Order: sequence, then C-alpha cells, then structure tokens
Amino acid sequence: MVVTVDHSVDGLWQVESPLHDRISRQELQRTLHHDSAMLFTLSSRQTCTSPRRNNSSSNTNTSAALKPRRNLDCDVHLLGVKLASRRLLSHPKRVAKALLTMDRSLSPEDLTVILQAFPGLSDISILRRFHLQRMFDLWHNVIKLQQPPLSRTEQFIWELAAIQHGPARTELLLNLKLMPNIMQTISDQVQELGQACQSFLNAEQLPRLLRLVRLVCSVLNKENIKGFCLCALHNLRDTRCVTVQATLEDYVAHVAPFVGIDFELIDLEMKGFLPAATIPIEPLQQSLIQLSRMVQQSNELWTSLPHMHENESVEAELSQIHISLQNLEHEASYVLKASQEIKTALPGSGSVSNIANTLYRFVHRLCALPHQRSVQAISQKLTAGGIVIYGKSF
Repeated sequence: MVVTVDHSVDGLWQVESPLHDRISRQELQRTLHHDSAMLFTLSSRQTCTSPRRNNSSSNTNTSAALKPRRNLDCDVHLLGVKLASRRLLSHPKRVAKALLTMDRSLSPEDLTVILQAFPGLSDISILRRFHLQRMFDLWHNVIKLQQPPLSRTEQFIWELAAIQHGPARTELLLNLKLMPNIMQTISDQVQELGQACQSFLNAEQLPRLLRLVRLVCSVLNKENIKGFCLCALHNLRDTRCVTVQATLEDYVAHVAPFVGIDFELIDLEMKGFLPAATIPIEPLQQSLIQLSRMVQQSNELWTSLPHMHENESVEAELSQIHISLQNLEHEASYVLKASQEIKTALPGSGSVSNIANTLYRFVHRLCALPHQRSVQAISQKLTAGGIVIYGKSF
C-alpha cells in the first residue's frame, strides 16, 4: 500500500521518524519555514511506502552519482580564506549570537568580512533546497546524499542567513566601531589646522616680510602691481642684478633688517604655520561630510531595526556621537573662516596648504642666506645705488 509521507514539521519530527536522531527540530523548522512551494515540489517527487532503514538496494538506486557542488553567486573559496584568516570560520554560532545581541567583541576587520558573507536571495534558495533534499534523503534512509555536504564556508553563510536584519546589524556595529576613531582623527586635524591658521593670522613678522616683497615687486613693475601673489617669491631668486652678483632674494635679505624684520621671529612664526602644509583642507572637508553621512546612516539603521530601542547602550552611544559631530562641525566652521581670510589676504595664491608650502621654502632660503653668502659687497653696491625704501636710503 502506497502512502504519502507527512512532510510537515510535526509529521517529520516524531520518535519513529528517521529524522529524529539525525537533525534537530530547530533546524528542521527553520529549513521548512517560508518554503511551502519548494517543499511540495520535492514531496510530490518522493512518495514511498513507510520509511525503511538499511535498505541497501534503495540507497544505491537513489544516489547513483553525486551532483556537482552548488554554484553560489559568491566566491566561496575567497570568502572562506577571508573568514579563516579572521578565525571566524569555526565559530558561526558565536558570530550569530554577537550580531543578535549587538555585542562589541567583533573587530572592524571581522565585521567587514562578515558583511561580505551574507548571502543573496539566490544563494539562500540554493542552500535551503539542499537542506530540504537532505531531509528527504534522511527520511528515505539514503546513505549517500545526492549532493555533497556543505563546506564550512557554506555552513557559515547558512548560519548568517538565519539572522533577522543581519546586514543592517553588522553595518551598524561596524559604524559604531569606526566612527569614534574617524571622529578623533578629524578632530585632531581640525585643531592642528586651526592653530596653524591662527598662528599665521596673529603673526607680525611674516606679513611685514610679504609687504616688503610686494613693495620690491611693485617698484620693479613701475607701481603697476595690484596685489601680492606667491609666484613672486619664486621670481625673486630668478631675477639677477646686472651690476652685482646678487638676486632679488639677496636684496630682500639685505633690506629686511633695516625695516625691522627679525629672521629668527619669522622662523618661529613659520613653524607655527607649517602644519597647514600637511593638512589639505579640501580632503578634510570631504572626510567630515562622509562622517556626517555615516552618523545619519547609523541613526537610520538603528530606527529601522526591530526592538533596537530597548538597547540603551546603542542609543546612548549614537546620541554621544551625534553631539560630538555637532561640536566638530562647529570647530571646523571657524577653521574654514580662518583659511578664507588667509586666501583673501594672499589672492591668487591657491589653497592654504600651497601657501604654507611656498612660504616655508621661501623663508627657509631667506633665513639661510646671511649664513651662506657674504652680503658685504652686495650691501655696498645697493647703498651706492641710493634706492629708497621705507624712507631709508641704501
């Protein structure tokens, strides 16, 4: 007499069922969940008499040959290497528990690899079909399964597939791990750049030196110069005097002490402004924008996850990050304002980092000239020339 096997969870899970000792009820229920169509497809193909154990002829006919391994969309081998390198492959249940409880024990590197391991709908369907087929094979006492068993990587993927809102949870945990370090880095750069810009705006000797250079260039250009551009600093070394072996850079170094310019003070002021050369303000702005987007995305993920409002630690941490971001944006606005003042004072000179680089090279050369070259002959020639600057004749 032919009977149809009851393929419901209660029908498959019973004391006399072959599945009772081979698969847990939880795994059985999970496999059958949301798979009624696939379940009926498989059950319609396999009707049998009451299940029999140790039927070798049936086993041989049912599994004549193993099918090739499952063709998942993800690169199983590469993913397995990444998971193994982070020592995650052997602990899929521990990883799943950490994600469900929003545990912070996982490192950013671990979370990045885990985020890549979440399967798509097609991979979930393939793995679910494997488990269904496996249960039917177990029910019919097939010793050799029709497909090879799941690899450790596939088992890890299957475990992640059971986590509700798994990718969202992982991404939120990753953001919570990354945002404090990113915020601290940006905050350090904003403070350093702000101090450098303030050092330039409060300087006394540097502006005086730049006014001297502007005056020299203005005299040479018959008073036609409209503003100061840092390209003039490069031209000073390239412009040579006919009557003496000297350049305009030598001339500025000769005249500077007579108009109250102290090279040692200029060197100190330049060291205070130098950090601006290593912190370009445009990439810093982009980093701040990306951080703001990450905070907004984290808040959206938190509100979208069910029952996440009960996790007070996550809520408190997101609230603190939001406050820190507001303070950081407030500080950055002052830095942008200061950098704009510097660019306005030196029109056509490019970015603040370019200004700092150019000024540093010029001041470094200028401070070294009196020690590298004898300016006595230059001074005598310039004094004989009777050039008047700031009311003094040289």
